[in-house]
Amino acid sequence: MKQNRSTDKLQMEILKRTVCRLKPVRKFWAAGSHFFLQLVLCLTFATSLVSCNRAPVFLIDDHAEIVIRLKEFPETPVGTLIYHLRGYDADGDPLTFGVQKSADSHIIRLKQNSSNEAFVYLNHELDREAREEYTLILTLTDGRLGEGNFVTQSFLLLVEDINDNEPIFKPFASVLEVAEDSPPGILTTLEAVDKDEGAYGQVVYYIQGLREENNVFSISTTNGKGVVRLTRALDYERQHFYHINVLAVDRAIQGRINTGTAALLVRVKDVEDQPPEFLVTQPVVRISEDAPIGTEVMRVKAVDGDRGINNRILYDIANNASELFEIDRYKGSLRTKQQLDREDPKNPIHGAFILEVVATEESKQQVSYYECSTNVLKSLLNVNHSVSKQPAPSSSMEITVIVTDVNDEIPRFRSDGYECEIGENAQENTLARFIDGSINEVYDYDQGKNGTFRLTLDPPNDIFEVIPKRAINEATFGLRVKDPTMLDYERVRELTLTVVASEIETAGRSSTAQVRVVVLDQNDNFPEFVQPVYETDVPENVTAGTVLVQIHATDGDSGVFGTAGIRYTNLTGSISSFLHLDPRTGTITLMASDGDPVFDREIVQKHYLTVEARDNEGRGNRNTVPLILNVLDVNDNAPIFVQKRYEVRLKENAFEFESPIAVEARDNDLEGSPNSAVEYRLESTHQSEYFHIDRRTGRLSVREALDFERLESGGGSDTRTITLHVEAADGGEPALTAQVEVMVYVQDVNDYAPVFLEAQYAIVIPEDTPSGLPVLRVTAMDGDGSFPNNLVTYRIQQGAD
Repeated sequence: MKQNRSTDKLQMEILKRTVCRLKPVRKFWAAGSHFFLQLVLCLTFATSLVSCNRAPVFLIDDHAEIVIRLKEFPETPVGTLIYHLRGYDADGDPLTFGVQKSADSHIIRLKQNSSNEAFVYLNHELDREAREEYTLILTLTDGRLGEGNFVTQSFLLLVEDINDNEPIFKPFASVLEVAEDSPPGILTTLEAVDKDEGAYGQVVYYIQGLREENNVFSISTTNGKGVVRLTRALDYERQHFYHINVLAVDRAIQGRINTGTAALLVRVKDVEDQPPEFLVTQPVVRISEDAPIGTEVMRVKAVDGDRGINNRILYDIANNASELFEIDRYKGSLRTKQQLDREDPKNPIHGAFILEVVATEESKQQVSYYECSTNVLKSLLNVNHSVSKQPAPSSSMEITVIVTDVNDEIPRFRSDGYECEIGENAQENTLARFIDGSINEVYDYDQGKNGTFRLTLDPPNDIFEVIPKRAINEATFGLRVKDPTMLDYERVRELTLTVVASEIETAGRSSTAQVRVVVLDQNDNFPEFVQPVYETDVPENVTAGTVLVQIHATDGDSGVFGTAGIRYTNLTGSISSFLHLDPRTGTITLMASDGDPVFDREIVQKHYLTVEARDNEGRGNRNTVPLILNVLDVNDNAPIFVQKRYEVRLKENAFEFESPIAVEARDNDLEGSPNSAVEYRLESTHQSEYFHIDRRTGRLSVREALDFERLESGGGSDTRTITLHVEAADGGEPALTAQVEVMVYVQDVNDYAPVFLEAQYAIVIPEDTPSGLPVLRVTAMDGDGSFPNNLVTYRIQQGAD
């Protein structure tokens, strides 16, 4: 019972679903309003299914309709898998998917994948512009629903747009005619259509491919249309027409961007705004002076400057030359009116006539007016009428008519004599400068080879050459340096040259002119000192204001560049600050110094200095010379003893000191000169007579032996002191001296024996005199002057027993 109840419950659920799914079946049965009959059939069919078969169902995730969105071709190509169909059958029967036949059923193709699945493929290219959506009915059967019975499902295919259409221009006037004097404004309006939708179908406009014309035309997008404007004035004479490529671009911001182009031809219509133009015409023509009256000189041709109008041109001669020439008013033929005379003094330009030929238009003007509509330029008015212009457009050109002559002239100079100048240091090919306002020209009024002449120097010159060598009709001649090494003011200050102008065609037809060439001195020499080295002696005690030496230089140039312009500009060296250099005379004077003397031979024996001299008053070329000042010695240094005091020991009666002694004094004056030669002597005292000093070596010796006891007492000491004064004197004038003390310490010698005061002593002594009593006093004296040499001791030598 429980299983039957479960089965019944499942069958009822399937019935419910089947009834719902079968509701669309009414579309395929006979149409009408037999709603009751349809319902009975459905219920009957459902009751049958409950008892024998359960209907399959589409599994579409609870959606009532399958909706698929696809991009149009080629984004979605044919064969693309667009949907995966799934079905369910409660009986487990295999399912069959299909598409109900209709006008749209060809758009897809189904492929059975399994017993309950099928793939839906795109079977035909999609084009949104052709169709935007397709509605189809899918069918599902388990094969047991009966013939022609299916479970159906609505399938909606929506086609999405891609940018696959290009903008296409609507018909427009491709040729515009605009007068060159038209003001800026709208010329025409173009419109392009793009079948795509949204931004893909919106169009903006640009002008493509213009160069200079970018400033002539512009385009703007207004309400989907392109408005072409003229931005500045046109000029027919500059450009007759313009090709404008208008580019229409859709507003796609990514992916494919589609464009379309439209070509416009703008024809510029000429208006009368240009004067006549002369065609290429030879501006200079020649005619022989013997040409008969009426000879055609040339033919002038001018055209209307406005190429699109082409008015007739009339010709005239504007200046006074009309007395000699005339011109055909309509043909422009220029002819002689009178006999020509090349040498006629009335002609300000010898042999030439300048004619001003005027071309004037016979003016007719055509005017057109235009206005622009939103779509195309329409010509509204075209009026032909004559317009009088005051004055009529005209232009002129100068024509030079040169009258040729026979060979009846010779080359001539503008002057018989010339004067020029040139610097002595001029380089090769330098031109001399003509002065005094003379015009250095030569001319020959003849023409062609008759007026061709050569220029030479007679006789030829090694320094200069004349230029040009050859000339026609006239030339400005000059003298050019050929050998600059020979151009030296110090050797040649001026020279006179003869310039010859002679015809080449006819020898002997010539003329001459004298040219005086003045060579200008230039500062090309340097001051030269008379001596290569200046050396002089200066006493070291020279006083301020003394002239020590005079420097002298010369210069080979003239004026201030030479000796007259030399200035002694600088003195350098160790003592230059104590010396004064006279810039004009070159004398060097000792100046006063506040401190030590400037010259001291004992410190510096030679001073080396440099003297500079410059020409051009101290601003020109410079040179230097060495100056040596030898400092001469003067006796300004006294001898100086090496020691402040000398000491020596001497024993009485001796003729040699215990050690040799020699005094020494030195003199810083010039070595080897009398000023530094020192001699010694002893100052005379009562004791100096015992001694001798060598006057050259200062060696002290004993002349006479000394007796210690005769010397002044030294207070009992065994030494007596003798003070000698030695003087050192140099050989200068006057001599300078120095003194030093020599202390001689005389030592006592035991050279005296004791002497009794009495030669013999006699005494009577009683025999009973007790022992130890004095009986006699003897006294002896010693002549030595010091202890212990004069100490006397007594002893009984003999007879005491």
